[in-house]
Amino acid sequence: MNVQRESKPKQITYRWFWYLFLIGALLLIVRCGIVATQVQAIGMGQELMADDFGFTVVGMERLSQISQAGEVVKPSGQFAVINLQVANHAQRVDFHFDPSIVIMEDEIGQRYRLAQGPQNLIDEYATSINTLAAGENCRRKIVFDIPMDVGHPKLRIAFGGRIGEIADWLLYGNRWLEIPEREKPTE
Repeated sequence: MNVQRESKPKQITYRWFWYLFLIGALLLIVRCGIVATQVQAIGMGQELMADDFGFTVVGMERLSQISQAGEVVKPSGQFAVINLQVANHAQRVDFHFDPSIVIMEDEIGQRYRLAQGPQNLIDEYATSINTLAAGENCRRKIVFDIPMDVGHPKLRIAFGGRIGEIADWLLYGNRWLEIPEREKPTE
């Protein structure tokens, strides 16, 4: 007697898909963990690359005031004026430089943002270029108002706010630009 079995449609199992997904996720976590623990201090005169854009600290001054065309601005502590070279290494893309992407951090991790009022004063009386065509570079002065006791500041470049910083940290590790020290503020 021949009994014919009723054939069931084969169920597609996604077991292999899930195995591959888990292996890929594990490799990504390991790679991010390795990169995120890397610390990279980029010295003065060396370039920090972020995508196709390069940033180089050329110098720094600590000032007790900023004056332009008779207008004088005093800090709550001291002004740290960073001379930063910005380079667009892209082949076709323009780069709009926004000074607020530059963050100063002291030796204990306290962050200082751009001092907007003094920055506007410097930008108003300087030939500041904000948009760099592909292959161009420029120098910009970036102003921070920091406490007098900040000893070893460093710069971070933060595209996209806090989320961008986290993405940079995952992709590139802990990177910053070192800044040379000056002992006393100058007039």
